[in-house]
Amino acid sequence: MQTIVIYGDKQDIEVKNQIIQLLKNDYNITVIEDHRIYSVGSGPSLNIILTNNYSSILITNAIIILTSNAKLSYLELIDPSCRIIVNADDANYVSRLASLNSNIYTCGFSQKDSITFSSREKDNVVVSLQRSITTISDNLCEPFEIPCEIFNEISDYTILATILVLILLNYYDEKKCLLLTKIYF
Repeated sequence: MQTIVIYGDKQDIEVKNQIIQLLKNDYNITVIEDHRIYSVGSGPSLNIILTNNYSSILITNAIIILTSNAKLSYLELIDPSCRIIVNADDANYVSRLASLNSNIYTCGFSQKDSITFSSREKDNVVVSLQRSITTISDNLCEPFEIPCEIFNEISDYTILATILVLILLNYYDEKKCLLLTKIYF
């Protein structure tokens, strides 16, 4: 079973919604929020936990996505196997997390970021994985690009973080290390 922890402002549900939309046909997704738990889809189990105040996240190989206004002062301990996705614009988050975990993946517009856009138009983007990363199942994924069509108003960070989640979950052809299809948001 895989776990995704979305840590931050509970009103910021754009990433959660995109992950569910893209994975519900291939995963049985259990969503754990403040006052409700529900399940959608079918397939292998995937947990999505929304929070903004855990002091520790000790789930082996969890993917942690930081959203806006994450209260990192609460977070004191992260399992070293976790992969953390953070907006590169949040420099304070990156430096704070570096002291807790070394598996940090940045989303942004710099050549130093793990994932970025190689081209950006109104309804179309090409997302570029800029460095090799190790997936949850210890497969090495080499840099590549994937075209995406944008049909909804959606933030750049949500696009980049969602694609990074797909890569980390091995949601691609392992021989070619490419996502199986063009992504539609």
